[in-house]
Amino acid sequence: MREKSLKLKQIREKDERQYANDVVEKQWIRDCNELRTVQSKVNCYHVQVERQKTYNEDKLKKDEMKQRNKQFYDKLWKNDIRMKENNEQNEKLKKLKLKHDICSVLTQQIKEREKRKMDIQIEKSKEYQDLMNLQEQIKLEKENEFNKKLKKYHNSKKFFENSLKMRNKHTQYIKNEQLKYDQALLQKLEKEESDEKRASIHSKKRRNYENLIYMDYLNKINNKEQSRLVKVDKMCDEIMNEDLVKRKERSVLEYGRQRKLIDAIKNSRKQQVDEKLELIKKRKEEECQEVNQFLNILKKQNELFNVKEAVKSRRNREYQLDLLAQIEFNKKIKESKLLQQKEIYRRQVDADELYKTKIENTLKLDAFKI
Repeated sequence: MREKSLKLKQIREKDERQYANDVVEKQWIRDCNELRTVQSKVNCYHVQVERQKTYNEDKLKKDEMKQRNKQFYDKLWKNDIRMKENNEQNEKLKKLKLKHDICSVLTQQIKEREKRKMDIQIEKSKEYQDLMNLQEQIKLEKENEFNKKLKKYHNSKKFFENSLKMRNKHTQYIKNEQLKYDQALLQKLEKEESDEKRASIHSKKRRNYENLIYMDYLNKINNKEQSRLVKVDKMCDEIMNEDLVKRKERSVLEYGRQRKLIDAIKNSRKQQVDEKLELIKKRKEEECQEVNQFLNILKKQNELFNVKEAVKSRRNREYQLDLLAQIEFNKKIKESKLLQQKEIYRRQVDADELYKTKIENTLKLDAFKI
């Protein structure tokens, strides 16, 4: 009985010790679990704080990087715009300078052309003045020659008039003498009739015969004078005809000489004008060639400038597209990194929540077992 009670006592003590050990162990496990839970919460808090700090730092760095990138791209964009404006300004200045040079060259060519025209006009006016002087000289020579001929004609006319006057005077003198003689004879006859009425017929016949002889003599003298005057008139006519023929021949020769001189002057002038026209034509062709060459050079420069502008515009456009693509690519990379970080953070939060849930479930299970 005693052994049985001792055995029961031992069993009870053993059960009590076992229970005490179990209670202590459960308490230790519960304390450990609580401590683990607290440590897990503390660790989770520290992890969250660290993650939040890291996230804030990353966000701050990203914001700073974004701000720096924005400033960099803004600066790059402003520099690109400034460079483009400077290039456009330089190109405008180059165009203005080229236009000014073209205008200067064209103005110089126009001035030279006007100067050549003025020189040609001056030469033409000089040649025209020389020709007019020559014509005036020829006209003066003609007038002098005509005046000489006219003077000679007037002298001849005066000579003929004097001759005619002398002939008329001589004729009038003869008539007057004959009239005087007739009057004297009549007076004598009257006197003889009064004094000698009885004159003989022989005396009358003799006087009549003498009168006839005298009249015949007067007629002969008149005939001679008439023939002499006719000869003089004929000689004057011949002299005048010869003078007219010579004058006509001289006029023809002078006209031919003047005609030849004028033709020679005209041919020389025509040759000079043709040479000047040929020279002007050649100069115009050279000027046209120079202008065409200059315009071709200008056209090539404009084409080259347009090509450069097109290449520059294409490069600027490509650069802008590359820059926009780079910005878009960086933006996508940043968004991708941000999404990855958000996904990692979400997974960490989910893992922490899962870990908390597991710990809570474990603690609940342990408490339920106890």
